Amino acid sequence: MAVSNLNVRIGADTKRLRTDLNRANMMFKQFNGTIAGLSATINSAFAGFAVFQGLRYGIKEIASLEYELSAVKALTGATERQFQMLSNNAKELGASTRYTAQQIAKLQQEYGRLGFSTNEILRVTDSTSKLAIATGEDLAQAALIAGTTLRQYNLDATEMGRVNDVIAASLNKSALDLNTFAEAMKYVGPVANSAG
Repeated sequence: MAVSNLNVRIGADTKRLRTDLNRANMMFKQFNGTIAGLSATINSAFAGFAVFQGLRYGIKEIASLEYELSAVKALTGATERQFQMLSNNAKELGASTRYTAQQIAKLQQEYGRLGFSTNEILRVTDSTSKLAIATGEDLAQAALIAGTTLRQYNLDATEMGRVNDVIAASLNKSALDLNTFAEAMKYVGPVANSAG
């Protein structure tokens, strides 16, 4: 009898243990489901935040580009058609060089300040961006110095590639930087121009 009672008790305890284990297993699965749902919600929130930040950054970049381009239009007095050409030029070079479209627009502004026409600016922007890369100088500063040099020699904008090549070669073969070159050109440029 004692063995029979023991078997009944062990059977009952085993059944209760199985029930408790099954209940614990179901609770664990529910807990995992809750954690997975919470994780998905958090991931969605962070993804939404990242998208929001990306959109905010993109809008800020577009606004900055529009501001720079409106300055180009004001400085050059470009017609709508000319302005569209300058805008496209800035965007194309911004996509194909190490410079942003905003930086290219600032280069265009420098040429506008020097009195370059829209067509002249379109001819010289690519060459000037290459000069800035070759010399490691600021893009707008390269435009100012290259444009000033071109004007000192009364050369056509079609000559800008040659002028930029000469400037880059001069800087790379000497201890000069672009600013020192510009300072020297203030004195040498007019004399050299008058001497032909």
